[in-house]
Amino acid sequence: MKKIFEIFLSSLIALIFFPALSMASTSVLFEKKSAVKMNQNVFCLHMSHDCIPCNDRTMWRYQKSGKMTQISNLSNYQCVQKFKKNTKNNCIQLSAFCSICNDGAFRFKDKKIIKSDLFECIQGPRYTLGAASQKCSTLQENQELEVIVTKKLIASGPIESRPLALPDSSVVFGAHDGRLYRVSKNGKVLWSLQTKGQISSSPKLLNSKIIVFGSSDRHIYLVSLKGKILNKIKTKGPVDSSPTVINPNLFIIGSDDGGLYYINSRGKIIKQFKSKALIESTPLLLPNGKIIVGSDDKNLYLLNSRGKLEKTIPAGGRIWSSPARLPNGNIVVGADDGKVYFFNDKLELLNTYKTAGWIETHPLPIGESEVAVTSDDGKLYIFSSGGKFKASYSTGGWAESSPILSGQVLVFGSNDGSIYITTKKAKLVKRIVTGSTVKSTATELADGTIVVPTGSGHLYYLQIKKKKSSYNSLVSKACKK
Repeated sequence: MKKIFEIFLSSLIALIFFPALSMASTSVLFEKKSAVKMNQNVFCLHMSHDCIPCNDRTMWRYQKSGKMTQISNLSNYQCVQKFKKNTKNNCIQLSAFCSICNDGAFRFKDKKIIKSDLFECIQGPRYTLGAASQKCSTLQENQELEVIVTKKLIASGPIESRPLALPDSSVVFGAHDGRLYRVSKNGKVLWSLQTKGQISSSPKLLNSKIIVFGSSDRHIYLVSLKGKILNKIKTKGPVDSSPTVINPNLFIIGSDDGGLYYINSRGKIIKQFKSKALIESTPLLLPNGKIIVGSDDKNLYLLNSRGKLEKTIPAGGRIWSSPARLPNGNIVVGADDGKVYFFNDKLELLNTYKTAGWIETHPLPIGESEVAVTSDDGKLYIFSSGGKFKASYSTGGWAESSPILSGQVLVFGSNDGSIYITTKKAKLVKRIVTGSTVKSTATELADGTIVVPTGSGHLYYLQIKKKKSSYNSLVSKACKK
């Protein structure tokens, strides 16, 4: 059972809280031990004044002056020993998955001893050492993330469609119950439109007034902002691909009949490209007007601005993933062979990385030189723009939800029933358990609210706020003495 203990860190430190876990005894150990707050870069644990390990594999201690200095002569094992007490098998929880016990062992939540070390076991919220130089002078006043969660039951079936945010902060999305919904920011259904098949396609806004999407009833729909069907185009297969807007009067979308359809704002098919198998991949529009799209025939296609085939790039698996363009011009896409493919701007293969699951999602550029990708092996991966592995985070289920970047954190879902918030380095910040699969990609509204649909038909509204830590303010002042 988790218990929370109020403790003093020092005469200069404010009262803070830490979740303690006792696995075998009602007596409580470590009640004088404390965690410190979180920074996006470095997590640390205050085990004693002489032993403060951080997840960048550095060790620190307090001086009598209140300043902190880095130490190198204290081993991982010695630090654990300083944390031990005489009563056996009492533990303190360091993360959702890992506890350290006073016998020196690390244990999983089911009490099983796991192979780990002190540094790997540390996860937030903790406190910060400035990441730049790791000196006391870089200790900075930090902000702790707080996530306010509300949810609304909307649909009578799972939601995989990514919500389209409109200027009034209402959202439009489809569901497996065959309906397209428009929902206000406070979770009120403004209208819904029934189709004859489930909707996995994510709607887009054309010409600021027309919603376009596909349905498994084999139709492509054009709908007004009030929910009136303006036009619908019949194809020869379900339409699970999401549209890409080319200009205010033209969009493209794939179909399971293998066609990539070019459709104007009046609902007329202008032209069509035909692949050898279904297209569920969302087409990518390049700055030069060319199109890249993947197909179930295991090919990536480059079409010129007139819709004519310019290049075919074979892959080792079916491409349901939507290609992404990075700031340096590189193209990243996944396939069901488990590989992430990295191409240069000429679509020449630079690198591949093999994961243990299908890649069905849309890679997310992070800054100028990194990209985030989720895989059906349950992991979030961070790569350099050239395909070098940099970090990963494991969830408990398939990760079919594409990540989004909100400020300095990544948000994505997993089939383990959770929404995950991590740093850009794939360190866990917050896990929100929904109890149902999370396959849809989240959408951020203008005010920063994040909308996440789930397999239960709910919309989760996340407000990620920052609150100043009085603890860090006091430590920062102590460093200046």
